[in-house]
Amino acid sequence: MNDAFIFYILESRLHEYYRDCYLPLLYAIVNDTGGVIYSRKTKLYFYSTKTSNGKKQAPFRSTSTHALSALNIGFFAIYLIINITFPKPDTRMHLSKKSALIFILLLFFNLSCSTTKEQKSTSPAKLLREAKRFSKEKSPDKAKNSIQLVMEDFPDSKERITALMLLADLHYNEDEFEESKFHYQKFTELYPAHKHVDRAHFYKAMSNFQLTDLASRDLTPVNSALGGFRNFLTDFPDSKYKENAKKRINQCLDILAQNIFEIGKFYFRTGSYQSAIIRLKSLMAEYPTHSYIAEAEFLLAESYFHEQNFNEARTRYKNVLQKYPRTEFAKQARSKLKEIRKL
Repeated sequence: MNDAFIFYILESRLHEYYRDCYLPLLYAIVNDTGGVIYSRKTKLYFYSTKTSNGKKQAPFRSTSTHALSALNIGFFAIYLIINITFPKPDTRMHLSKKSALIFILLLFFNLSCSTTKEQKSTSPAKLLREAKRFSKEKSPDKAKNSIQLVMEDFPDSKERITALMLLADLHYNEDEFEESKFHYQKFTELYPAHKHVDRAHFYKAMSNFQLTDLASRDLTPVNSALGGFRNFLTDFPDSKYKENAKKRINQCLDILAQNIFEIGKFYFRTGSYQSAIIRLKSLMAEYPTHSYIAEAEFLLAESYFHEQNFNEARTRYKNVLQKYPRTEFAKQARSKLKEIRKL
């Protein structure tokens, strides 16, 4: 290489076997291929053998002092490579032979450190503002990326708290309820005394509620939601979410009751009257205010009738007439009572 190069050379004091190093001053030396790197003992110097007019002269050390920077680490690594590769004292490396290797190493570390500087120049507050802006612009993936940087690069920042809640909200709004439940739970564990921890508890229960599949027999999500809402009311009786929690509890109970009712109704339609009786009685005992309770009472009477247990059937038909006189089931119950009298 004929052109002049700028090499940042790190002078370092090393312990035996190159351990326990101390980060020293960083020297910036400008010279051409007439220069040599001279390794003596454990120090690395750059010696110039040319002046600006091109004439040879006795070697002298050129040292232009700069402040320490992130590049120190990179050039210290270069220094180690040079000394390990050429361990003997008084070893001379001519730049004309080794400049390509050193240039590549310099370029690698320069790019690495430049990327690091660029990442670190962004503050957690700026990243959080970007995440909120992306969220409002309906760009959840970009918002999540900004939040991820806050979580990973600034784990001790105060912005991490808000970022974690925002991340959970993003997943919730995208119908990613398993993920939102995980992050709300994480928030409650990391910040149990935070002023908005009640919100995290509420939306964790809401995430379970949203996972409920009415077509599935798996009632785990709704039971988890019900338990979550009940615990929420116990732990946060004055929360602004309490009325909403009460409403959701009733919805959870309705889902559980409807599940039992549908199973009982299925047994009735298939002629499994004993199984229908068990399910319907369970429904009436556990959920006496369920919206389908009138129909459940009538089907229970019908099941006893088909089982030829007319005394119990008569009692159940009368209950329908007394409790739900204005329903369509009352009319049918009255007709069935007349039929039983004729038996």
